[in-house]
Amino acid sequence: MNLVRLGNIFVDGTKIQASASRHKAMSYEYMKCLEEQLEAEIDKLLELAAAHDEQEKELQLDVPEKLRRRKDRLEKIKQAQAVVEARTQARYQEEKQEYEQKLERGRKKEEDTGKKPRGKAPQAPDSAPKERDQYNWAAFRFTDPESRIMKTCRGFEQCYNGQAVVNEDMIIVGGYSNAHGNDKKEFGAAVASVPQELGVITAAVVDTGYFSEQNIKTVQEAGIEPIIAVAREQHNSFLKTVLNQQPAQTVAGKMKQRLSSKEGGGIYKKRKQTVEPVFGIIKEVMGFIRPISMIHASE
Repeated sequence: MNLVRLGNIFVDGTKIQASASRHKAMSYEYMKCLEEQLEAEIDKLLELAAAHDEQEKELQLDVPEKLRRRKDRLEKIKQAQAVVEARTQARYQEEKQEYEQKLERGRKKEEDTGKKPRGKAPQAPDSAPKERDQYNWAAFRFTDPESRIMKTCRGFEQCYNGQAVVNEDMIIVGGYSNAHGNDKKEFGAAVASVPQELGVITAAVVDTGYFSEQNIKTVQEAGIEPIIAVAREQHNSFLKTVLNQQPAQTVAGKMKQRLSSKEGGGIYKKRKQTVEPVFGIIKEVMGFIRPISMIHASE
C-alpha cells in the first residue's frame, strides 16, 4: 500500500529475558561430577536391594522410588551433556573457519610485504566442551530451552537476543530473535529479514558491535552500502580524525573515512534517534521484557 519507505535502514539488538533463571544453569564440569555421583548412588542402591533380597528382610528404604528418581535425573543430565556437546561442535566449526581465515590473511600479508605479521599467531580452536559451558536446568521443563546466559546492563541474565530493523520513520521493517550473545554475526541476517516487497535498501547502519570485514562484504554483495562504526568514538576526536586522515588501504580504514565524511556521518548519526528509541518504547513503555510472561498475561 506504499505506506512504508525503505532507503536507509538501522539495525540494533537488545536482550530479552527468558522464562528461565540464570541460577538454574549447570556447567559441563558439574554435569560430569553429578553423573559420576548418580551412577555411584544407583550402583549402591542396587547392591543394597540385592543383599536384602538374599536375606529376605524388608528394607526401611523405598529402593525402587530412590532408583527411579536417580535414573530420571541421570537421563536428564546426559541429555544436557548432549546439548552442550552439540553446541560445542557448532561453535568449533565457526571458530575453525575464522581461524583458517586469519591464517590466510596472515599468509597473504606476509607475501605482499615480505614480513611476518606482528603480534601473536592465531590460536587453533578446541573441539572439546569447556568446563564452564552451561545448560539451563529449567530447560528440562521445556521453558525457553534455547535461551543462553548473556551480558546485559543489569549483569548476566538468561536471555534471547532480539534484532530489529527500522527505517527512518522508526517503523520496524524486519526482525527476529535467537540465542546468540554476540551481534557480530547478525548483520547479514538482520538485513535479509526485511521483505523485498517493501522496496530497495540503499544503506544499512549499525554500531561497532557488528563490525567485521565479512559483514561489510556480505552486505555490499547484496547491493547495499554498509555504514558500520569501526570502534567507539572518543570525545572531541572529530577534528583530529579529519586532520590526520590518510588514504585508506584496509577495509576498516575505508569505513572510517566513510564515517568521517559529511554524508556518511550524517546517516550514522540517525541511528540513535531511530532504532534505539524503538527498543525503549517496546521494553520500557509497553513493558515487553520477558516474552513468556507477556503471553501468559494476554491469556
